[in-house]
Amino acid sequence: MKKMTMKAIVEWIEENVSSGISIDDIVRYSGYSRRHIHEIFKEYINMSPGQYIRHRRLSKAAIRLRLTSQSATDIAHQLSFDSQQSFTREFKKLFGVSPREYRNRENWSLNNLKPPFDFNLQDLPELRLVELQEMEFVGYEVNYSEFISDKPVDMNPLRMDAIIRNLNHYKEDVYLLSSFEPKRKNDNKLDVTTFIGIKAQEGKQSRMARSQISPPGVYASFTFLGNWEGYSSFSRRIYMEMLSRHSLKRKRGVDIECFKFIDDSSTTEDYVFEVDYYIPVTY
Repeated sequence: MKKMTMKAIVEWIEENVSSGISIDDIVRYSGYSRRHIHEIFKEYINMSPGQYIRHRRLSKAAIRLRLTSQSATDIAHQLSFDSQQSFTREFKKLFGVSPREYRNRENWSLNNLKPPFDFNLQDLPELRLVELQEMEFVGYEVNYSEFISDKPVDMNPLRMDAIIRNLNHYKEDVYLLSSFEPKRKNDNKLDVTTFIGIKAQEGKQSRMARSQISPPGVYASFTFLGNWEGYSSFSRRIYMEMLSRHSLKRKRGVDIECFKFIDDSSTTEDYVFEVDYYIPVTY
């Protein structure tokens, strides 16, 4: 019962965190006392409800600063900070730099980002630092825009369908190379460029129209095995938890996802994905 209550409160916070909610709003929504709410937050999240709300609001602000072209003033207004000055003060208190400095840094430090609390948490896999050599792929490029979320590349169903379709067609591992930039003409959108293909084979002609070479360098590497919903949560958490835990910054480049070909007859609904995920990083 307590867990269900906490889950409902966290989901409500996530839906309303941009509107300047406080502990009093949680009391009114849930019907529970302030003391009881503090106790269950301490038990499940190990922070007060006020700290959790503040951390989530500022995390949303940090992500928008890096992934959108919204002005800091607009971000402060949309997330219901009292003023630009109070936003800047609170932001600097958590992240150690001003919103302007955070946006303009060459590499993205994900320290102190707080993802939405997930009651279905599974242990994250081990992070491995690997040095990848330049690799060539043949395939095709897809460009699309996404409304901003808590992760750079959203795990939408159309993306899943394209991956399954290519795995079934080529009967070999399929690679996705994704980069993302703020959309210039829409404040709250992200331009995503994804190259979908297979490894080029020396001496083998391909009818694919395009080829792409992945940059060499140091990558944080993770392995995932599970369904699409689990992969969506996994991708968010490795960005918002694992990189900061290891004091790693995401540098410019492409995320590389290697979807392993598994020869079975699973339907789309119960398809099991085995993925090696690589993020370009630096200290």
